[in-house]
Amino acid sequence: MENSEGVSRREQQSSLLRDAAWMVWSGTVSIANSVVVWAMFARWRDTAELGRFTIVMGIYMIFMTICTLGLHPYTASEVARREGQGRDEFIGSIACFLSGWSVICAVLMTLTGLAVSSSGEVRVATATLSLVMLPTGLISAAEPVLAALGRARIIAAVTTVENLLRTVIPLLLLWRGSSLLLICLSFVVVRIIACLIYAVIARSRLRMLGAARAAVIREIAAHSPAFAGIAVLSSLHWQAASVLIGRLGSETEAAQFGAASRFLIPVMVLMASYGSVLQPAASRMAAVSLPA
Repeated sequence: MENSEGVSRREQQSSLLRDAAWMVWSGTVSIANSVVVWAMFARWRDTAELGRFTIVMGIYMIFMTICTLGLHPYTASEVARREGQGRDEFIGSIACFLSGWSVICAVLMTLTGLAVSSSGEVRVATATLSLVMLPTGLISAAEPVLAALGRARIIAAVTTVENLLRTVIPLLLLWRGSSLLLICLSFVVVRIIACLIYAVIARSRLRMLGAARAAVIREIAAHSPAFAGIAVLSSLHWQAASVLIGRLGSETEAAQFGAASRFLIPVMVLMASYGSVLQPAASRMAAVSLPA
């Protein structure tokens, strides 16, 4: 008995390490995407255009975080804890809830762009980039579900494809002298491709969308404010400066701040990669070991 328990424990540890390795790889590719595109933008474009890019990306990063509502740990915990029909209902409900919220985020992001900058290029680019929120709602539901089910390698594979495309395509557009609008549009297209890849992978589970229940959606909505508060505050703490500089300062100052803030990204991404694996694994272990 003790020997079998030891083997089971080693298998759990090995699975956890594999999932963590996949997610760290995913985070590393995300770092490359963020740093390389920004560095080449600074090298190939003038300071004013880099400043406009910084403002748009600052607004984008704020709403990317707000769009998830910080529900990744909650979603992973609930999927790990629930079984059978209850799990299906929760997955369908969280997908519907976040999809509806993503539409609201797209509208709010567009309005923020209008309020923050008087530059027509910034406003149009922000409105275009706000379309990223629509597939992000579904992706924000899919990723913690896959993490909770021990399918981190799928997340890593999709994220790798997305970030490679999101690096190569903007670099080609920058090299060809394309506008900020086209670069933002490329981010939208790549995000839609990532969402479609998840849909193809999970095509046999799409029936869960029909399992959504109003009562479960209300339960999710009731838990959202606590998680959303943390997500919104952390996002504002990280990105609000670049947005405020765009509003109160100059595009040159926004460019300088944007270049300096890139050094924060590696630490943030790697910490999130570890956390996204450890949290659902801890939830599964607690569900098994803690008394009812």
